[in-house]
Amino acid sequence: MRAGQPPSGGRELSLDEFGELLSRIYCAPVEPRGWLHCLEALRAHFTARTVTLFIRLASDSDPGLMLTAAKAFPNELRAGPSRVAAGSPLTALPPDRVTIHPDGTPDDEWRASAFYREQCRPFGMFHFMGANIRVRADAVYPFWLGRSEKDGPFGDGDRAACASLLPHLRRALELQLGLERDRSLGRLHGQAVADLMIGIIVLGDRGRVCERNAVADGILRLRDGLRLAGDRLEAASPRDDARLQQMIREQLTGESRSIVPAAISVGRPSGRSSWSVLAQPIGRDEWSGVDQPAVALFVRDVEGSTNPHAELVQQLFELTQREALLAIHLANGVPIEDAAHTLGIQLTTARAHLRAIF
Repeated sequence: MRAGQPPSGGRELSLDEFGELLSRIYCAPVEPRGWLHCLEALRAHFTARTVTLFIRLASDSDPGLMLTAAKAFPNELRAGPSRVAAGSPLTALPPDRVTIHPDGTPDDEWRASAFYREQCRPFGMFHFMGANIRVRADAVYPFWLGRSEKDGPFGDGDRAACASLLPHLRRALELQLGLERDRSLGRLHGQAVADLMIGIIVLGDRGRVCERNAVADGILRLRDGLRLAGDRLEAASPRDDARLQQMIREQLTGESRSIVPAAISVGRPSGRSSWSVLAQPIGRDEWSGVDQPAVALFVRDVEGSTNPHAELVQQLFELTQREALLAIHLANGVPIEDAAHTLGIQLTTARAHLRAIF
């Protein structure tokens, strides 16, 4: 037994402690400071100096990322590059197996290792326990708890407790991956909608505006046919407003049985082309057990400019860069003569591009 080793070999989890740690683990992906609270709770239970979750290991092209909670900086989660893991014997261990280190390795040999001298000793770390957590997406997340030599090593009880928590950490990480994918897709869809200059206005169950994107804000600021009256959307023309309110009401109450989204045109006092307004009901919330009807309105200025990325247009339609730029100008209603001048090409060249586009 090494100096400082607890005779019990580590404390087992009580039912209350297990429940509290599970609560922290499953709240981690969905709460703003969830991973801080999770890692800090694990650090405190295992009386560790540090607990580190490696999100990405460093490579030649990527500095990697790790999250660390430590006794030295309580209530703070630090993120940084994961180059600290380079050369660590823990990253090469089989996945999903809790390992205590340097269990079985002579102290002198461990102290002589480059990893200990460069990455452990400067931070007062000597004993480690952890596992390489593999999730469904084949990503591997090394998870380490560290103690100083004075604290004593982790014991068999610690290992058993950590092993019982490992499946739950895996599920929390899988949930985090799913949420990150949804957020990425949401940002992608939002950017695509903004590029197409489509305003989105979400109405709650009482017809009040509860959410809108930046394009919708710009449309409403114009007060050219559509406006906000308090928290309600109105059309400037009484006739258009009656049609707008009827469409919203039908979508909110389910009176419209058509599978095709409802749409109307709203005139603009400025004389410019009407707004196109499409209404789509948002599905009932099955999980809450409470019916909360809501509707999304999509507002489009048929004269407005679209702003897709030229590279995307190139890829989608197999065009050259010049052809893609010309297509974007023409789609926005720019005469071919003006588009050619803007692009710095001859009119004959522009017409040749146009033939290739068609």
